[in-house]
This record gives sequence, C-alpha cells and structure tokens, in this order.
Amino acid sequence: MMRCLVFRSITAAVVLCGFALSLAVASESPRNVLERFCELDARGEQLTASGWSEINRLFVTQGRPPRQEMIVIKDFVVSRPSLSDKRAEFYVEYIQLGKINYSDGKFYHLPPLKVRAAFTVVLMDDNSAAQQSEKRSHAKWRIEGSAPEPHITVASALEYVTDLRNKTNDVLIKQKAEKTIAVLQNLGRSRQK
Repeated sequence: MMRCLVFRSITAAVVLCGFALSLAVASESPRNVLERFCELDARGEQLTASGWSEINRLFVTQGRPPRQEMIVIKDFVVSRPSLSDKRAEFYVEYIQLGKINYSDGKFYHLPPLKVRAAFTVVLMDDNSAAQQSEKRSHAKWRIEGSAPEPHITVASALEYVTDLRNKTNDVLIKQKAEKTIAVLQNLGRSRQK
C-alpha cells in the first residue's frame, strides 16, 4: 500500500514537472508576444528594416512588410486570451483616427471608432538551423499568419511623414506630406488636452 502511494506521488510529481517544464520552455507568454508586437507596431517599427525584421520573427508566416497604407491609432488594448491546447486567441482594440498612404503620405480621416482585430498565438517548436547550431531547441509562441498593415501612433506617423517629405524630390508628395503633417500635429495637440 505504501509503495503504491509513493509510486503515485512520484508519478504526479513527474507529470507536474513536465507541465512546468513545458511552460518554462515557452519563455514568453502568448500575451507578452502579442503585446510586444502591438508596441513595436505602434512605434512604427514595421516601417524600418530592423524593426520589420524583429516583428517578422514574431509571426508564423514570414513575409514582406505590407506597403500600401498605415492606420493611425490613438491607442490599443489587448484582450484576455481564450486558451485551448497550444493556442491562445485574442483581440486587439484600436481607436482609429485615420490612414496614410504609404507611398505619398496622404492622410485620410477615419471616424474615431474602436475597431477590433483578431489574433491567434500558437506554440511552435523552434528548431531552426541557428538554434540547432547553438545546441538549443525550444518552443516559442508566435502569432498565426503574417503581420497586418501597420497601426501606428500619431507621433510615429508624424515622424514617418516628416522623413518622407524631407527625402523626396517630388513636389506633389511634399505638398501631400505637408498637409498630413498639419493634420497629425492637430491630432497630437487634441490628444494632449
């Protein structure tokens, strides 16, 4: 009887250790991964080569950055997850203010509404060649699919459009960028009130 009790205790301890190890193996929580993406995205990191590289690694499907338009947001909030097996489903709420055409910097007003985007974060084995060469193999949480269009803050949008204006020789793009800069400065002032 005592042996059976000891065996059951050891078995339970092994199962619990295995569960704890699988959680430790996934170094970041699914929520942390999604929040990290949202913070990088809001800062405009999808618009830079190094930022895109970092964001791209957070997704299951690696790809090219979306380059048509960016959404200007006031803020974002990540929901609590709906967990199942190796999946965590979230939504992110954004307060949209407008959108900017990537190539010419033209601003389009959008109604200041809360909009939701669904994200699924999955636990994946990460056995890439670089990982194997370092003799490490572990699982990571990654966002399903590929990165969506950028959702950037007013400050990040202002930085991007100012840079676009300063680097172009196209008079029409400079004019559109100037108008967009004025709109973004007004949006920035209204947020501070």
